[in-house]
Amino acid sequence: MKVLFGYQDVLDMITDGITPLGKEATTAQEAKFKEDKKKDYKALFLIHSCVDSDNFEKVGDCDSAKTAWGILEKAYAGADKAKVVRLQTHKRQFELLQMEDKETINDYVTHVTRLGNQMKLCGEVVSEQNFVSKVLCSLTPTFDNIVVAIEESKDLKTMTKDELQSSLEAHEQRMDERGNDKAKAEVALQARFNEKNKKSKGKWPSRGKKNFQNFDGKESQNSRKGEGSSKGEGQDNYKPFDKSTKNAEKSAITHSEKSAMVTVRDGAQWRNEWYLDSGCSTYMTGRKDWFVKINQATRSRVKFTDDTTLAADGVDDVLIMRRDGGHSLIKDVMYIPGIKCNILSIGQLLERNYMIWMENKVLRVLDQNGVLILKAPMAANRTFKIELEIMEHRCLATAVWSGFKPNLSHLRVFGSVAFQHITGQLRKKLDDKSEMMLLVGYHPTGGYKLFDVSSKKIVISRDVIVDEENQNFQPAEGALQQPFRTETGESSRRPTRRRGLP
Repeated sequence: MKVLFGYQDVLDMITDGITPLGKEATTAQEAKFKEDKKKDYKALFLIHSCVDSDNFEKVGDCDSAKTAWGILEKAYAGADKAKVVRLQTHKRQFELLQMEDKETINDYVTHVTRLGNQMKLCGEVVSEQNFVSKVLCSLTPTFDNIVVAIEESKDLKTMTKDELQSSLEAHEQRMDERGNDKAKAEVALQARFNEKNKKSKGKWPSRGKKNFQNFDGKESQNSRKGEGSSKGEGQDNYKPFDKSTKNAEKSAITHSEKSAMVTVRDGAQWRNEWYLDSGCSTYMTGRKDWFVKINQATRSRVKFTDDTTLAADGVDDVLIMRRDGGHSLIKDVMYIPGIKCNILSIGQLLERNYMIWMENKVLRVLDQNGVLILKAPMAANRTFKIELEIMEHRCLATAVWSGFKPNLSHLRVFGSVAFQHITGQLRKKLDDKSEMMLLVGYHPTGGYKLFDVSSKKIVISRDVIVDEENQNFQPAEGALQQPFRTETGESSRRPTRRRGLP
């Protein structure tokens, strides 16, 4: 506004106003007063033309331009006390302002300039050196090298804001060009790999797939369709094309009514690496051979941000080996053929009452009792991944030969505690209905071979309950020092008859 008043030569009417005319004014004074009054009306007209309807209600009744300008100045700048309060707020915002990762140099410099102008309206003096120092100390870490170069090569006391902005924008443009070239190279490499994979898909359409069977004895889907080794088990035959890739790409996917963020890395799915992702809603992997048995009744479609979709062909458990030699199950893992990484959902871990603890660039997963389950250090690309040893599932010889999976539910663990039933004819009213023994093997007649610790005999019986979880049976001292006696029938209390050859 002051620029407009200066251009129209009425700025003195805003600052000084009109000098009142005395009673004994001369003709020259009257002519000057008449000219000043004309200029005052001109300034008042400019104010009425520039303000909106709300502010016009405040200055509509003013008879001079200086009065109207004073009202507007108090409305925007406030009184002296209000200026002090606003100045403190602007100073705090100016000191805490930091450049964001997605913000450009032009946008950030404009933001700093806007805050500086607001501080000037409140009476604060903000020099060029203050602007330069603020911009240099609040940039993102990607500009650290150019900041050091500017501080060493130029004099910050004489450097202007425009010079600093031009230097930073030139460096920003160079980084953007290099980033675009790198992205184009990665896309070209990916396209070359996909073209090579398509060419090798139909070269040997049925090699090694004709008589292949899955763990459940059924013929595989690829062998029925006559496809080559491009998906599923066949992908184990080629080597990942890029092992030096360290930047993980992220894609948003949807599964039924859920949404998940997937960290994608070429070749990661063929190793035992699992990414712990806070944006993913469920466990997922692309390795079919890791599953115990896939439940294909649960099917859905997965959509990525580039509008590509993949089919989720089932959900089941993955068996892993612990460091102490034991086994554990990762339950409800989604099988998605073609996905390029293995994901452990942090949300699903929290849903199952696990605790997540992130400190000193390490992510720890604890159970309800505070026992450490997983420990994943942060990688160079700011992702958390852990390598788990997967238990391999192989077909038994019986399944390959006969075409069906054998039933092993009737087998028991040797050395377990077994309880042999005592029939009613051999016990009294208050006697126990069973006798505790040790399972030592099987008899050709189909019964269990048990060892009676009290009588030191081998007993053959079918009416037995085996407690496989209880294998810490401790007999009395000296009970096993005597040699085993001859085998008996259903009970050691039943009398035996000596048999001889004819």
